Amino acid sequence: MKRDHAFLIELLDTFTSNRVFRQKLKIIDKQNIRGWETWLQIEFSYFLTELEDNIEWYRELRCLPDKRYAAMKNRCSIIPDFVVRKKGWSQNYFLFIEFKQNASPSDCIKNMFLDLKKILSIRKNENIDVRSYWCVGFTRSKDIQELKEKILKYNDDCYDGYYDIEQYLTIKRIGRTPYSTITF
Repeated sequence: MKRDHAFLIELLDTFTSNRVFRQKLKIIDKQNIRGWETWLQIEFSYFLTELEDNIEWYRELRCLPDKRYAAMKNRCSIIPDFVVRKKGWSQNYFLFIEFKQNASPSDCIKNMFLDLKKILSIRKNENIDVRSYWCVGFTRSKDIQELKEKILKYNDDCYDGYYDIEQYLTIKRIGRTPYSTITF
């Protein structure tokens, strides 16, 4: 997990440090644009394409849920936003990544936990296996400590601390924009 976390954080740091990307975030904020999660995923896809010599990745790969989740949600498949593998890692073992975007930190955190519950129910596929699961949130916030406290409180209040996220919880400001990334 440590290697996976370090790899993902390195990807996100490189992605969010791009000057043009940050300028776009400032425009999104200035114009009060909402619902830009799909745009964010397309930008990240473009970024991953530039790294294809070093990584293998898929977007919205259909996966099978375990029977418990399938029965509970009446779903026959789960589609994570990204499935990524660093070349040189074990064949067919990928990081499963879900992106969330919401200007409200509370809503972003809530939706990240819902996605975590969903992605944890993916069962082994004959071609692709889960190496680790990650949620990445993009939200408006300048206070990293306040965000951390909200996340840990939400985990305790809603899931009785079920998810052991504190060890890999990473919150970073995105340059001089009003946005931060949350990763767990």
